[in-house]
Amino acid sequence: MDKETRVVNVSHPKLLSIPKVGDIIIGTVAAVMSSMVAITIDYINGKPTTSKVECICATRNMRIRNVALVNDIATLKIIAHLNGTIHAVMDEPELGIIFTKCRKCGGKVVTMRDAIKCTDCSWIDERKLSSNFGKSDFIHLRE
Repeated sequence: MDKETRVVNVSHPKLLSIPKVGDIIIGTVAAVMSSMVAITIDYINGKPTTSKVECICATRNMRIRNVALVNDIATLKIIAHLNGTIHAVMDEPELGIIFTKCRKCGGKVVTMRDAIKCTDCSWIDERKLSSNFGKSDFIHLRE
């Protein structure tokens, strides 16, 4: 800060974390609409981010009725930045839902082929599951 010329130099400690095309992100489902899902980005390529930007994922071409529910944790791949919106897909086997709970009772779920089953109320539901579903090693804690 220079008091004579009244000039202040401001330096930002961290830049806004915006994923690039091809990055793998992990995020929380914020909204589910008929043809797309909005996801709040929590991790970019395994590193935590505090910017809380959102991306959208089109679900129109998926044959699963319930691709995701709000508060599910999903892995996606960024494919484009169009009109100020980040677009992502979950069309590879390792992309999709990696953590969810039962939609009826909120209990723990286990996989049954391409569906999930609640261990408490036995409700069976369809989701776009990742091949890493149920593995809790997706979180890298800050050191």
